[in-house]
Amino acid sequence: MNLNKKAATKEKKKKKKLVKGGDDSKIANNKETSIIDKTLSDLSDEEEVLEGNGDKVETSAQHKKDLEKIRKADPEFYKFLQEQEADLLEFNESDEESENEEDEETPKSKEKMDQTGKPKLTIDKNTGRQVFDRNWYEYLEKGLNQEDVRHNNVKLAVAAFAACVARTGADVTPPQWIINDEKVFDAVVRVCFSDVGSLIYKLLGEKDVKTEEEDIGADQTKTKRGGKINFKHWRRYSKLAKEFLTSLLRFLNEIQSHTVILATLKTMIPLVDLYGQFAKLNRLLIKTVCRIWTRKTLDCRVIAFVLLNKIVKRDADVFAHVYKTMYLGFVSNARHVSSETWSLLQFMQRSFAEMSVLYPDIAYQYAFTYIRQIAIHLRNAQIGKKRKDLVQTVYNWQLMQCQYLWAQVVSKSYGTIGADALRELSYPLAQIVIATLKLFPSIRFLPLRFHCLSILIQLQVNCDIYVPTLALGCELLPDLLTLSQKKPRLGKGVVKQIDMDSQLRASAQQTEEAGWRQSIGDTLFRILLQASHVLSAHPSFPDVVLPITHKLRAFCKECRNPDFVRLYRSLLDKLTQHSNWTLSRLSSTTLDLQESTTLANAQERLTDPSSPVAQYHAQFSRVWKMRAAALQRNDSLQTKKEMKPKEVTPKKEEKEIEVTSTEKESMKTSQPANKSKVMKKKQSKRNGVKKPDSTLTDQVLDLNEMEWSD
Repeated sequence: MNLNKKAATKEKKKKKKLVKGGDDSKIANNKETSIIDKTLSDLSDEEEVLEGNGDKVETSAQHKKDLEKIRKADPEFYKFLQEQEADLLEFNESDEESENEEDEETPKSKEKMDQTGKPKLTIDKNTGRQVFDRNWYEYLEKGLNQEDVRHNNVKLAVAAFAACVARTGADVTPPQWIINDEKVFDAVVRVCFSDVGSLIYKLLGEKDVKTEEEDIGADQTKTKRGGKINFKHWRRYSKLAKEFLTSLLRFLNEIQSHTVILATLKTMIPLVDLYGQFAKLNRLLIKTVCRIWTRKTLDCRVIAFVLLNKIVKRDADVFAHVYKTMYLGFVSNARHVSSETWSLLQFMQRSFAEMSVLYPDIAYQYAFTYIRQIAIHLRNAQIGKKRKDLVQTVYNWQLMQCQYLWAQVVSKSYGTIGADALRELSYPLAQIVIATLKLFPSIRFLPLRFHCLSILIQLQVNCDIYVPTLALGCELLPDLLTLSQKKPRLGKGVVKQIDMDSQLRASAQQTEEAGWRQSIGDTLFRILLQASHVLSAHPSFPDVVLPITHKLRAFCKECRNPDFVRLYRSLLDKLTQHSNWTLSRLSSTTLDLQESTTLANAQERLTDPSSPVAQYHAQFSRVWKMRAAALQRNDSLQTKKEMKPKEVTPKKEEKEIEVTSTEKESMKTSQPANKSKVMKKKQSKRNGVKKPDSTLTDQVLDLNEMEWSD
């Protein structure tokens, strides 16, 4: 207050002097005021510079130094300041503290949005990390949707996705951010899947792929895409790309939902070139995708195979690693086969065959080695037939599925150019399958022998070679005749349909069931009909079928099962009709076995869908499809029943009628003296009487016939 009064009195004196001094005093005063304004502006500018640079020099000391400079340079002006503006000379540190307090209040008000326009930072109390909330997601989404790709926005997206990976439970170091909201988690994952991969490609720049052509034939060249791709800004943004690829791979290893697995695999397909830049990440990717190809649902396996196919086409050097990993994964998952997994195994066989013909020369080396391993197991089992453990090394699902697999590979090679080496494996593979068929001729292993015949038919059809499947199938007729001579002990009135595709051996109890025996007869009939249909268009059909008809006729005479007799007699009639039909077609032409053109023309004439065997096969094909559909429906209904929770039945005490103590005493007194005879009678009654239905709660039961429990 004293300072204000002094300033007011000084202002009054100043006005009086201006009135008395006239124009000269006005000019002098104007000069002095301009100097004061300039000095004050310079001081304020210096203070702003000090504040902007963040120097640690105190403002009060700097102010005193400036005033001392003014006193030495212009003593008259300094004297004028003492008279007119004493407040400037009497600088108080308390005023500085109050100004600092006001300056400290402004950042607190601006914490919600800083100078760059970023959202407010919040810290999680439990972990001490920054929380990535909805505001940050909106900021990230706006940044990623801009036309100009900015490194900071992509880096923020990669960091947010790392937080999503940590949320799934992956064993990683705690990231910078933490996501507590499930909706924010889903939104971040979606935006990273859709945008981050393409943005990383933009940051890296255009790619320059160097290709090397290798001549593998006169009419075909194959491009080998190996090594790393040259990106313009690889050194600058390679670390960011590696962080995102690593997080994406960890995310794929942790999730279990097949829809999320599909989305992740589809995101990885365009990023195959980036994974190829990092050898370790590429190997981990192959391992993870092969695991999905062998263990997940069918749609996940399809996308996984597409990804593996693209990896191999990009770099032929990783084909061997992919090929071995796929084969070992197939073998490890073929230990147990059911009707549900059969279709999945068939897809794996076809996709593995597709992979084999990409580089058939490399695939031949591994195919030869693995088929030779099967032959070694088979040889050891033949040497010691009496040892059951050696027989079990061959008679199991893994070895049988491997034979199915290599039959599919060899069959695929016959339609591929440049796969001559794989075609040469058809003969040794057929010999291995025939030896497996004849290794242990037991009735209990009839399903396994049917699988061997199916593999041989597959080789015969696809590889255009002759395999004596009809003769091998007729060798199983004595076993079927043995089964028909004995009456079944179980299930005489009910014939249950059995899926023979998911069986290798039968138990002793199953061989006594009528349903299993019926399935054996139907399956053998199906194999014989398929083998006949394969040879139906060949000119040698009458000669091949002649010994078969004799065996079928002898079987029909000795068989005691009327269903089998009726079924196989119809097959015998159709084979005889087709033989006569073939001879009538070939009677007007002369065949020369040394000329391939005449044989091809004769085969074209015999390829007629109206032939007896062709029509017969078409009729039963429709029947087999209907049975397969019915069996699949029954399996689905059974699985649904198993998945339903069991109904909780009330305890036995709740179902029984409560008995008072007086009633118990009356029951005791009413018992006869000879307890042993009465107990025998009651026991015989209990054995003959059905158990009471728990649903009939209102029904009154005889108390003497109830079994009381504590």
